[in-house]
Amino acid sequence: MGFRNPFPRGGPPGRTQGQEPDVPTGAAAASPPDPPRIVSGKALHDAPPLLRNRGEGVNGGGFRTGTLVVLGVLAVALLGPVVWWSRRPAGGEMPRLVPVGADVVALELRVGEPVRLERAARRAGGDDWRIAGAGGGPADPAVVDAMLAALETARPARAIRLEDPAAPPARLGLAPPRGAVRLWAADGTTWTVEFGAPVPGEPRLHVRSSLEPGLVWIVEDALRRSVARAPAELRDRRLWTLPAARVSAVEWRDGETAVRVERTLEGFRVTPPGAAADPERAGRLFDLAAAPRASGFRDSGACGGVAAGPRLIVEAPGERHELVWAGGADGTSDTVACVDGRTGVTVEGDLRETPRALVPLLARTSLFGAFDAEEVTSVAVEEPGGRWSLRRGAAGWEAEGLGFAVDPTAASGWLRRLLLVAADPARPAGEPFVAAGAVELSVRGRTTVRVERSAPGPDGAVAVRRAGETAAFRLTPQESYLLVSPQAHLASAGAACDPLAAVRLEVRERGADGATGRPVQVLARAPGAGWAFEGSRWPVDAAGVDLLLGELCRLPLQPRVGPAPASGAGWSVRVVGRDGAELVSGAAAEDAARGLPVVVLAGEADGRGMSEAGWRRLTRPLVAAEALALRPGEGAAIAVQRADGRRLVLTWDGTAWVSPKLPGTVAASVGTTVAAPAWRGALSLAAPDESAGWPVWYRVERRAAGDAALEEWRVGGPDAAGRLLLQEVATGALFEIDPALPGVLELALRLAGG
Repeated sequence: MGFRNPFPRGGPPGRTQGQEPDVPTGAAAASPPDPPRIVSGKALHDAPPLLRNRGEGVNGGGFRTGTLVVLGVLAVALLGPVVWWSRRPAGGEMPRLVPVGADVVALELRVGEPVRLERAARRAGGDDWRIAGAGGGPADPAVVDAMLAALETARPARAIRLEDPAAPPARLGLAPPRGAVRLWAADGTTWTVEFGAPVPGEPRLHVRSSLEPGLVWIVEDALRRSVARAPAELRDRRLWTLPAARVSAVEWRDGETAVRVERTLEGFRVTPPGAAADPERAGRLFDLAAAPRASGFRDSGACGGVAAGPRLIVEAPGERHELVWAGGADGTSDTVACVDGRTGVTVEGDLRETPRALVPLLARTSLFGAFDAEEVTSVAVEEPGGRWSLRRGAAGWEAEGLGFAVDPTAASGWLRRLLLVAADPARPAGEPFVAAGAVELSVRGRTTVRVERSAPGPDGAVAVRRAGETAAFRLTPQESYLLVSPQAHLASAGAACDPLAAVRLEVRERGADGATGRPVQVLARAPGAGWAFEGSRWPVDAAGVDLLLGELCRLPLQPRVGPAPASGAGWSVRVVGRDGAELVSGAAAEDAARGLPVVVLAGEADGRGMSEAGWRRLTRPLVAAEALALRPGEGAAIAVQRADGRRLVLTWDGTAWVSPKLPGTVAASVGTTVAAPAWRGALSLAAPDESAGWPVWYRVERRAAGDAALEEWRVGGPDAAGRLLLQEVATGALFEIDPALPGVLELALRLAGG
């Protein structure tokens, strides 16, 4: 076979470009070729000149005989690469040990224990291979493909050309070779790759291929490791192989637990409880069960002595496989198992633990299904008193059968919350299911989804059941309220009074006996002026007041959600207009069973729902956000003192807060934090002092300027509700603060060392 230049750009790497590879002959053949020498410019300059006595000879113009010999040798050396280049493969083909893409039907490995592999069947997704000989069996196609790919893609680093093949191979470990791989093609062609000795000082070794018998290649040592496989490593570790889409059912048995998951037209179904399964978790289980792999094989190869433990059963059209785990572990992470009652294997622990973790959660899925709220085109609600519906129109949701207008935004919010309700197998209905209502969703491109509900229990909770299923689940009271009283979430766009006509807002605590007590907030609006607290200097959040009045004025038009909470305690609310008439009056309470604030208007027995945001504005003083901010001027100062007496003082220098005990940036940061503390809303404008049950950690004194009044504050908590608190000493005004503020004060005192 003709010689081909393996390097498209001249000589091999590390050698002067264009030179012929070294060919050891004679005495030089007794040892491996020397590594290439790089001749530096200085060495070349110091070398003795090749041409001397220029001008000597006949007529003073001839060369010495030695000079002519040297020039001849150089000419031959320069001609070699030219011949080599002319005989390289066309198209810049890289040198290879075996042909790329050859139809290999068998290969023999003699790198360690001899093994012969034969292709058993040709498949589109990957060929089937077998280990030939006694004790053979299926080979892992992934391992065989990896070996063939390693041989095809090996890239020699350089080559040694052999003029006399009988002598150099013995010095390079190739006579005889230290290992070999032989490949057979479908047409009978064979190729052989022989492995020789390592290259001194490099992670490479010498290799010879039958494609280029006149060359010895230098390749990475990783190639030899890729094909040095023992029969146990080549054995097929797939327990079985099924496309996940063909798996029709997966069954898991573990002690008293027996769960079966089946593929349906709509997704997956899990039994028990006989309900739709979460598609993501069920899909993960099917993917795992479709193609499990062994981590090893038992020495005996049989299932003898494997005690019955958990079982994984996989079914597909025309196939059924079963994996049974032993009761104990084999090693630290692998477990012993039996495949189809015939083959004993070890498998990774995750193969057993993943189904164990997924099975209890399979039935926990969306009550109505996994789709987006925008895909819903209509909603029908059946109640004991009748049926009404919502249809998506050009302007949003439109109601049919309701006695009030529906706010499209509120209807969309209710639907999104409804789709988040999950059926939880941990909360099965404990008694026979009796339907008392239903909600049907028409989904674009899908069938109608129907969920039935029972009547509410004493705590307001209901049981639900999907149409076509027998399993019923219990919802929490908060989730139940979305199905029992959906009208409460569809706020009307109209209003029974004009918020701009209101001049007074009163919110007071209300006892269980109905008597009003301490005011929460009393606000008045004078002609031509804004809102102000009565008896308090704090600025008012005017935007918050307008939003609260707007929701209170809409209350009379909202649907009724049921009787008021039994406790009777809560708040009383009263809105007065310009002419002194009451615009809104009623009692407010938080209905824990329904999970929604309720307002019972004067003269009525049933309550009407209120939003969470409106409830927060009603029950907390509407103090403006900038209320606690200190605007420092000349002489401004802040003092922080711990309960144990440690104290830190910061002063205002005109541009930043400073302290002799703290670095400049730290003092500025602490001062800014205390001058404008982050708070989460006012709790009371006149609360008891710290003796009410929450501990005081720090006392803070603030003065906006040298002639300004001194402010005294308490920082502490938590209170009974777990909140951190900031209280003004003079008025008792109480605010909920961000939890970061006490940490800032503690760090500042530690750094100051005071």
